[in-house]
Amino acid sequence: MVACAIVLVACGTGPVVPATVSAETQIADSVAGTLTAVAVLDPTATSTATKPPASPTSTVTPSPTARPTLPIPTAVAPVSTTFPDARYVLVEERPIGEFAIRIWRNEDSPSAGLGFDSLLTLEQTGSTPIQVEYFNLLGQLSGKDLTGDGIPELVVFSYTGGAHCCSGVTVYSLGETPTLILQTRPSNCGGVFNDLDGDGILEFITCDDLFAYTYCPYAALPLVRAILAYTPGAGYVAASPRFSDQYAADMATTTIKAEAAQPGALGEWDNTTKCGVLPLVLALLYSGQPDQAWTELARIYTYPDTTAFQQEIEQTVGTSPLFTLP
Repeated sequence: MVACAIVLVACGTGPVVPATVSAETQIADSVAGTLTAVAVLDPTATSTATKPPASPTSTVTPSPTARPTLPIPTAVAPVSTTFPDARYVLVEERPIGEFAIRIWRNEDSPSAGLGFDSLLTLEQTGSTPIQVEYFNLLGQLSGKDLTGDGIPELVVFSYTGGAHCCSGVTVYSLGETPTLILQTRPSNCGGVFNDLDGDGILEFITCDDLFAYTYCPYAALPLVRAILAYTPGAGYVAASPRFSDQYAADMATTTIKAEAAQPGALGEWDNTTKCGVLPLVLALLYSGQPDQAWTELARIYTYPDTTAFQQEIEQTVGTSPLFTLP
């Protein structure tokens, strides 16, 4: 069961921002120029009402019998294990191939209207439903083939409703058996899908907030672009160095800001320029240029704890599932 996830999918360009209560603000302003997050439910694709039979006197030739969908329960949904006292009412259904995507809402929740206390279930005849908690939005790319293998995907964006955190993205490949191919950790970042190299397979572009609250307040959170690519058998994995060209604008902007950083200007706890310098160093690291990252750190960060700061960066980045070496 997914404890925290958000759904967001649209191909486009725009800045990556930390998550707020709407999907349009998932991408951080400090990661310039690639992401626009827009994800909405499609009310026109959810009707499951059966058409009445034609009149016996009708001369219209009937259409071929449509593939039956899973029956929609008339009672409330099963009780959630995360909300053991809450009951969920079915509010929407969308078919994707052999699957029924169902949206349930906790009508007793004060935030029900915002979608924070909703569930999404992925159901297939004869199989146990897969449940996504904290469901917020169904990605517009759901039902499309993201990976180039001819199999449609389900894209789910979730949000817990906190002031800053947490957002997440979950993607299932809807083959004979649903296969989880992407599940981001709960964070301040959403993301979008885009084909960055023109091969017909969509990459997932997000941001990494691994240094949230480490050296300065949330308002000055150092973010870095992170790119995941689909690998058959492994799902979406860290692949930022393969797309180093995507970091050119980031590095130009962050270099200017790093060089102009003033002690404590971003609220650094130790009155240094750590949060002013970090975005540049991280952009170089994630784009696959570690040597240049440490050269720039030594040039711009002129404090006696430079070596310790570098070691802290290396250790923290090494734990992130969004980071990989060239």
